[in-house]
Amino acid sequence: MGAGKKEDDITMRDRIIRATIECIEKHGLHDLTVRRIAREAGVNVAAINYYFGSKEKLVDEVFQKTIYTGFDENIDDFLKDYKESPDTALEQFLRHFMAGGLQYPNLVKIHFYEAFVNNNYKTLSAKGVSAFLDKFETTVSSCMDKKKGNQCKIEMTQFWSAVFFPIVFPGLFRDYTGVDFKDQAWLEMYIRRLVKMYF
Repeated sequence: MGAGKKEDDITMRDRIIRATIECIEKHGLHDLTVRRIAREAGVNVAAINYYFGSKEKLVDEVFQKTIYTGFDENIDDFLKDYKESPDTALEQFLRHFMAGGLQYPNLVKIHFYEAFVNNNYKTLSAKGVSAFLDKFETTVSSCMDKKKGNQCKIEMTQFWSAVFFPIVFPGLFRDYTGVDFKDQAWLEMYIRRLVKMYF
């Protein structure tokens, strides 16, 4: 009975976290309420307080979990596959990474709100991106035509700018290019060209 209860708690916590992500995406952080989260999760308000203590603690956990899923978890999977087939691993990684960002653009923007608005790069999100970029560069620099130091970092910046731009500014990207990455064929072509261009 004890193990089942613990599994139910994990499932309930995950359900509330997923509901919070959906509410942030639909309503933004400023209009996020415990009642909305509870309704989306199909639980009562007391369950949110029981599992997380407060809305603020729940949002903190959502941010930690989504940063981990977006960066650490993805890069670890990528690193495992990279040595075997670099181009395939990189394309698969970008497919997953961009799909997540395109599915949850408001969550991405909220993660980087402090950096965009207040030039604050000491947040959990900014530190997570920085650590991710260092790990990514270390992994792929060997296949970047032996470029070293600043030249490699500049190319990494160009590469990641091309990845983040359509995620952070999908409307601007769509209006300028006439391309909507909800069309999987365009996304695939973009990823293949990006990998070919830099690697």
